[in-house]
Amino acid sequence: MYFVNMQASVILIFLGFCARLQVYVCWHLTTFVGYMAIK
Repeated sequence: MYFVNMQASVILIFLGFCARLQVYVCWHLTTFVGYMAIK
């Protein structure tokens, strides 16, 4: 049971990291596109 809980928490941490990474990448892409549009 402990091992399963550990696996679940690792997956949750990984998913949270991926979501944060996606937000980070999307924000940078939006900033870049906006910068190019202004120029």
